[in-house]
Amino acid sequence: MSVSIVVPVNTTDDQLRSLLWLFREKVRSRQFADLGLKSTEWESSNSGVVEFYRGAKCANEDYVVKGPCGQGSHTAAYYHWGLESDPSKDAGYLQQKNEDETLVFDFKDGWTISPEAQAKMVAKDKADDAEREAFAKLLQDELTGMGLEMSVRPSLDPKNQLHIDSDIFKDTPTRVQFVTTVLPSSKAALCKVGYRSVRLTKGGFFEEGQAYSLGCK
Repeated sequence: MSVSIVVPVNTTDDQLRSLLWLFREKVRSRQFADLGLKSTEWESSNSGVVEFYRGAKCANEDYVVKGPCGQGSHTAAYYHWGLESDPSKDAGYLQQKNEDETLVFDFKDGWTISPEAQAKMVAKDKADDAEREAFAKLLQDELTGMGLEMSVRPSLDPKNQLHIDSDIFKDTPTRVQFVTTVLPSSKAALCKVGYRSVRLTKGGFFEEGQAYSLGCK
């Protein structure tokens, strides 16, 4: 996940440092909506980059073949979390015109969010887990009512994946048919409770199977 954020051209380095710390606090506590980011998309990601640009001229350079500002990066600062595949490992930098970087902070400083924010995160995680578990049971009951013998449960890793096991998933065409003809009726509800993909297996939950994106928006 990445996003470009435009700040006024006259934004100072000290103001950018404050922005980096604000984003660090909000991302670490997963309060993405407070930053104007879509929570459903960002919460499902274990890593991301937020780039800050002074003015809008260069802000789209990462998303086009040839940017309007020439070669190289033209960010004024950036925040990166999910370093070393760990969501709690992050770093914030100021970047100069010559692309020299100044470290503002990184995960080695041992900084953590407040105990109150941590407690809220734990409570939200438990509530989200319970909601996904309840929906998995409802979906299994619905599939059983359709005459489909399937075991449905949330995956432990990643948590935003639904795992469905059935003897009918003997090959890829059968799995694709299920994803394209049966699953769509439940897609909106799956996305709403936080699922982003489904893994189909035959022969038990320890089989690797195949994963399919739900295409949640």
